[in-house]
Amino acid sequence: MGLREMQIMHFADAEFWFRQAAAQGDPTSEYIVGLDYALGRGTEESAGKSIYWFRKAALQGYTEAEYAVGLDYQDGRGVPRSFVKAIHWYHRAAVHGLAAAQYALGYDFGRGLGVTQNFATANYWFRKAALQGFAAAESALGMDYLTGKGSAIRVAAGNRWARKAAEQGVAPAEYLLGINYNWGRGLPRNPTQGHYWFRKAAMSGFPPAEAAIGIDYELGRGTARNYRKGYAWLRKAAAQNVTIAEDYLGAAYYRGQGVPKSAAKAHWWWRKAKANGPLLGLREQCRMSAMHSDYIKIYRRTIQASAKKLPAGTSPLGIKSDFPPACGFYPEVSQILGHQGTAIVHLCIGVNGRLAHRPTIVRSTGFARLDAAALRYVRATSGYWTPAQQHGRPVELCVKWPVRFRLSKLIEESPQTMRHHRLKSLNP
Repeated sequence: MGLREMQIMHFADAEFWFRQAAAQGDPTSEYIVGLDYALGRGTEESAGKSIYWFRKAALQGYTEAEYAVGLDYQDGRGVPRSFVKAIHWYHRAAVHGLAAAQYALGYDFGRGLGVTQNFATANYWFRKAALQGFAAAESALGMDYLTGKGSAIRVAAGNRWARKAAEQGVAPAEYLLGINYNWGRGLPRNPTQGHYWFRKAAMSGFPPAEAAIGIDYELGRGTARNYRKGYAWLRKAAAQNVTIAEDYLGAAYYRGQGVPKSAAKAHWWWRKAKANGPLLGLREQCRMSAMHSDYIKIYRRTIQASAKKLPAGTSPLGIKSDFPPACGFYPEVSQILGHQGTAIVHLCIGVNGRLAHRPTIVRSTGFARLDAAALRYVRATSGYWTPAQQHGRPVELCVKWPVRFRLSKLIEESPQTMRHHRLKSLNP
């Protein structure tokens, strides 16, 4: 009766019949009554009553209810927030094969929420969910393979999973494909295809993709140059505080491309970008396709500086063009807690360009989580080095390599201080 009343949109009557069945211990009905309270469907909305019924169904092993209880604990909805309890309920649903719970479990393991951070375990659960066609897990698994989190870097597999997610409309995966087509990372370099995927992500309202498609129109990359369209997309991204979009808007006004020339408006946008910080942080920098080349320049300058200490006749280590950046290894929990610092890692690169020994921390950041992240990053660089040479022959070389985790000013400051500095910088 409950299902029949729900089909004809009589939610109050449906809720009455489901409650009758729930009172007799039917787990499906208990779960649906919980949903009714969560959504305010046919009854008043109540987070406390919702989790009461979810828990009753979950204790009978009803998989969707187990996942729902985990979500309530993760969000602190109707109960005190507890990542540990969320993990417990996610795991119960995940072992019963629920893809959404498997993805949630991978998400928490990847970020160290309620459990020790473990990228390999996160990768395991993402894969189980992805094999069931769960789009968000496919996107996460693709990103893990492309960045080497939880597994060796596997560019082809990363692109394959990203494409699966993109074909289901996951905007970050569409954006990622656009980047890889633009830069030829594991895919034939094709700016036209890059523009196509940027547009799909931008149409979903994904801010970095809006900035990317605006830049495409500004530069004529993968499409005909059109300053007016470029300006329109850059404004959309800039309205969501994408720093690179604000920088390009300043350039558009300064040159009068697609908009009336105005030095005052150009400097206004540049000041706004500066108020956001040079770039929002390591994770945000990693999402901007143009930033990878900047990292490579920084790394090469570090190598050149260390070359002065080498014996005569010894050439320094080199790095390949697809050398992985440190972004993506900065633990999210550390960012939330404001932990930052530079770890000095001792590593040895063999004649094959791979790590010859286990890297060790020479100077700590002062935070165990950041030190562990620095070691994970260094291990991910194995195979992306060009070995040192002595008198023209490859040799093993050990160096001390700095891995920097630093928050931008935007993250470091309090909301009141940020607002004060932003208003001051924007004041003409």
